[in-house]
Amino acid sequence: GRMRAQHAVTAEELRELHEALPAWERTASVPAREHVADVLDTMRDTLLTHLGDEESAILPTASTVMTQREWSALHEHGMKSVPRDRLLLQLGWILEVVPADERAGWLKANLPALARLLWHLVGRRRFAAHRGRIYAS
Repeated sequence: GRMRAQHAVTAEELRELHEALPAWERTASVPAREHVADVLDTMRDTLLTHLGDEESAILPTASTVMTQREWSALHEHGMKSVPRDRLLLQLGWILEVVPADERAGWLKANLPALARLLWHLVGRRRFAAHRGRIYAS
């Protein structure tokens, strides 16, 4: 179906990115940079569509057929896939798409107090530096 087709497209885009990165890493040339940027733009568009479909079609169904225990296991599996030293950066990217006026509420609803404190003391600054390196002109 549609979701499987989107997964296949994403896999192909990841393959293309994997092939494009070595030239960019070696030379940092404008053409190599532009190619990587184009692939990433295409991936972004694919993923925005796919994730929107997941939110509108899959998550409502999942909430009716999965137990809280199964949902928690899925969350734990996802968390284990992110290296610990990248968790705060991942949180920063998540917060990028949360409207600014909703971020404090989102953090409070989704993170324990210690994690929120770590975000405020270390994570925000680390993410700002990371984001600056990525979007530097």
